[in-house]
Amino acid sequence: MTPSDYSNSSSLEHDAMQAGVFEWLRDHGRTTMNGKDGEKVVPLKRAGIWVETPIKIGGALRGFIDILERWEPAEANVSRLQLYIAYEIKPRLTSIGGLIRQMHAEKILIEQWASNQSSIVWTVPVVRIDDEHLSLPRRLWSKPVGLWDETNGVVK
Repeated sequence: MTPSDYSNSSSLEHDAMQAGVFEWLRDHGRTTMNGKDGEKVVPLKRAGIWVETPIKIGGALRGFIDILERWEPAEANVSRLQLYIAYEIKPRLTSIGGLIRQMHAEKILIEQWASNQSSIVWTVPVVRIDDEHLSLPRRLWSKPVGLWDETNGVVK
């Protein structure tokens, strides 16, 4: 969510994982899905996927999203629904509480940035499939956790 600390030796590790996850999502991820606008099921298509998306609110830069997908109705004039999925890349887990706070903050920022009453925001932490602390986000984060399998170049 915030600019990377390039003095940190793990930033290239983050960038490599970010590139791999981005390429997999772009090339192999879903391009259609169903969303809900109230009680109405709305077919959605992926409208874009970006890396290091700047979030600017009221003229001020508030942060960056590692990977952001935007989804919109597959058919015109069906719904104003927009779905944003923010992927937060974590090559190494160091604080699950910090990660959860970051996920909540990203969701709030994207909601403010999108400023559409019909916007839905999902935040997904993506961690290495072999991270020794993988059980912790699964125990403390009530939503999906993306798993990066670097050996096979796959997000699960």
